[in-house]
Amino acid sequence: FMNHSCLPNVQLIIVWDCLFVRAGRALRAGDELFACYLESLQPRERRQESLSTYGIRTCTCERCFLEDAVLDAAEVRKIQEMAAKVLADYTLQGAAKASA
Repeated sequence: FMNHSCLPNVQLIIVWDCLFVRAGRALRAGDELFACYLESLQPRERRQESLSTYGIRTCTCERCFLEDAVLDAAEVRKIQEMAAKVLADYTLQGAAKASA
């Protein structure tokens, strides 16, 4: 079994019907294996929402603990909204150039 962590020490790779487990850093005999059950590059709030589908109410891994202590969720949402607007503007500009 592998438990979840937003700061995993292994990566899961699926090729056809085979599952490969690749160490993401040096591991010692007896170390617990942690895989990230979801898209690890998402902000903490989105990761927490996604984890509910796995029956995990609150992730308490080191990364979530640190992000909870250091980052302001409202500020992260504000940055996400700004990034989405920039992406939308960029996409519209690209579409306008393609049709010109």
